[in-house]
Amino acid sequence: MNVNFCIDEAASLGEFQPIRDMLAIGRGYEIKLQLYYQSLGQLMSCWPDDRGQAVLSNTTQIYFSVNDMQTAEMVSKRLGTETIMLESGGRGSSVSHQGGHHHGASYGTSHNTNWQQAARELLKPDEVLQLPPLWAITFMPGTPPIMTEIIRYFDEPHLFRVPTRAGEFVQACKVLATSLVLCVAALGVAGMLLFELFRR
Repeated sequence: MNVNFCIDEAASLGEFQPIRDMLAIGRGYEIKLQLYYQSLGQLMSCWPDDRGQAVLSNTTQIYFSVNDMQTAEMVSKRLGTETIMLESGGRGSSVSHQGGHHHGASYGTSHNTNWQQAARELLKPDEVLQLPPLWAITFMPGTPPIMTEIIRYFDEPHLFRVPTRAGEFVQACKVLATSLVLCVAALGVAGMLLFELFRR
């Protein structure tokens, strides 16, 4: 039997040792925790001994609505860097005049372009701060970072709707009707193939 603890405003508990114990051994007893902190600084202040590393190293971390630079810098650093190509170079022009009245002027232009690789953060801290409030970045052990959009319960009216008996019956009838149509279509195709086979 799975037991799921959802602890909002976890900072109000402070350094609550049972949380650390459940993170360490709870998974063996099918215990799961959801801890909600407002910022990385709040988490660190609750766990001053290791600055929250025991909590962070045993959890899947989800960041959204980041509003402080310390948390944004940590998210940016955790995302890592990408390699981009930078262009450098320039244009030049020159004009030279020949001596005498019957000689004209000559013109010349030059252009050079150089490309070089450079490392850039996937998201800089200020870009993390500017993300839409419903965009979430998830760090899961063994998985590359995931960016998702949070769906609020009132934006999805069907999310927690409990089906009624009548609704379940109608849905079952739809599934049965679809299955019958597909079955008849499959039999028709099979009959046509057999007819073609025997006709030859």
